[in-house]
Amino acid sequence: MKTLVNFLFTMFFIIQTSMAGTVKELTFSGGAPLDEYQPSIIVPILTEAFKRNGIRFNAEYRPSLRSLMMSNSGESDGELHRVYNFHKVSGGKYSNLIRIESKLLSVWLVAFASKDIEVETWNDLKGYKVGIIGGGRMLKKNLILYCHQSRYLLQLPIKRLSGC
Repeated sequence: MKTLVNFLFTMFFIIQTSMAGTVKELTFSGGAPLDEYQPSIIVPILTEAFKRNGIRFNAEYRPSLRSLMMSNSGESDGELHRVYNFHKVSGGKYSNLIRIESKLLSVWLVAFASKDIEVETWNDLKGYKVGIIGGGRMLKKNLILYCHQSRYLLQLPIKRLSGC
């Protein structure tokens, strides 16, 4: 299963970049600590890209929901990372954010099993006990949809996982 990660920018970012000479600094926030996988790849790329255009780039960690609210309200200039179909899964709740088609990173979700099974879609998980070691909102949402009794345990060693 594949989840594309793209970057969301607020309307303020688009307006500001159209006035290229006036933008000197931008701050994006994201829902993952900056030393974790996605930000550790994205932040240096964006820092260099903006630097080449004479813009100082700052990245800040905020809890995911707070980051979204700050970006949507214009308190920060944009989001570091969100799933590709963000507006669909959020029900259009953050209307001031617009996706910029500039793919910097893709994330693949994988399933491991103690026996030979083939998992191509969420529906393929029906009938199995499923556990997760960690995961975002979309992973949990899909497990709830496709597993009979949506119970899953987080942060457990693989041999102790139990679930739906």
